Amino acid sequence: MDIREKVTLQDIADLAGISRNTVSKILNGRYKGSPKVRERVLGLVREKNYKGMGEHAGEEPEVKTILLLCREGVSAAGFFPYLVNEIQRDVEARGYILQYYGITPEELRERRIPDVIARHQVDGIVCMEIFDKDFIKKLIRYPAAIVFLEFCHDLWSVDGRYDVVMMDCAYPVGVLVKRMIEKGCRSIGFVGDYVHCRGFYERYQGYCAALAESGIPVDKNICITFADGGRYFNGQELWKRLKNMPCMPDGFVAANDGIAISLMQTLQERGIRIPEDVKIVSFDDIAEAEEVRPPLTTVHVDRKGLSRSAVDCLLQRMTDPERSRRVVYVETEIVYRGTFRS
Repeated sequence: MDIREKVTLQDIADLAGISRNTVSKILNGRYKGSPKVRERVLGLVREKNYKGMGEHAGEEPEVKTILLLCREGVSAAGFFPYLVNEIQRDVEARGYILQYYGITPEELRERRIPDVIARHQVDGIVCMEIFDKDFIKKLIRYPAAIVFLEFCHDLWSVDGRYDVVMMDCAYPVGVLVKRMIEKGCRSIGFVGDYVHCRGFYERYQGYCAALAESGIPVDKNICITFADGGRYFNGQELWKRLKNMPCMPDGFVAANDGIAISLMQTLQERGIRIPEDVKIVSFDDIAEAEEVRPPLTTVHVDRKGLSRSAVDCLLQRMTDPERSRRVVYVETEIVYRGTFRS
C-alpha cells in the first residue's frame, strides 16, 4: 500500500487480518479481546498515518459512533431490514461506526434511556419507529445529535433540537384515491390506526382530502381504525368489523402493506374477490406486496433515499447542534398492480 494514499478503516482491518468492526471497537476503547491484537492495530494506525490519528505520538484516533435505535424486533419486519442495511452501509462509508440497539417494550413503557446513550458513548442517534412522546422528550435532553425516521403523529408537538426524515405520504395516497373514484368507486374506507405515527396520519389526510375534493364525505362506518396493535392481523377481528359495516365498500386504503395483506386474506377467505368486488391500495412496497395474489397496488418507498437523507441530516446536526429543526421528505412512487390498476 502506498502510504501517501488516504488510509481507510477497512485498510487497517485488512492489514491486521481482522474485521472492520473489531478495528472500530479498538479505536473507540471498547475492545475486550487480545492485547496483542489491540497493539498491532494501534501500531498500524500510527505506521500508516490513519486519518483519525491524533496529533501527538501514541494518542489513539477518535472515531465517532452512531447509534441506530429502534423498537425491538422492528428491524426484522417489513421493509425495515433493507432500510437498516442501507443505513449501515451509508454510515460506514462515511467513516463512522454504527451500533444497533433494539429497545424493549418495557424500556419504552418505563422511559428508560439505554446506557450507551446515558453514558454519552455515542455522537449521533438515528431513531426508527419510536413514537412515544414522553420517551422522545427524555431522549432529546441528551447531547447526542438525533434524527428521527418517522415521528409521532403531531409532528411539531415536541420542542428540541432534532430533525425528522419522512417519506412523502399524503400526495400518492390522494392520487390513488382519486384514481379509484375515476374508476367508479364511490365508497372507500381506510384501514389503520392513523395516529400510530406521522406517516399513517399523513396517509389518512391524503385519503380524506381526495374524498373531499371529489365531493365524497368520509364515512367512518366503513373505516377500520383500531388502536394500534395486533387486531389488524387477526382475521376474525377484521371480519367482525367488516361484516358489521352497512355495506361492503368499493375499495379500501390500507395504512401499510402488512395491514393490506391481512385484509386481503380475510376478504378472500369469505369469498370476496379482489379487485372485482373490492379494490385495495396500500403503502410501503414490501417484498410480499408483489408475491400475494393478486399482487398489491402500493406506494414504493425509496429506502436508499431515506437512509441517505437521515445520515445527511444527522451529520449536519452533529456539526451544527443548535440549528432549527428540519423535516425532510423523500419522494415516493405509486406501483400499480392487480388489486387496483389505473
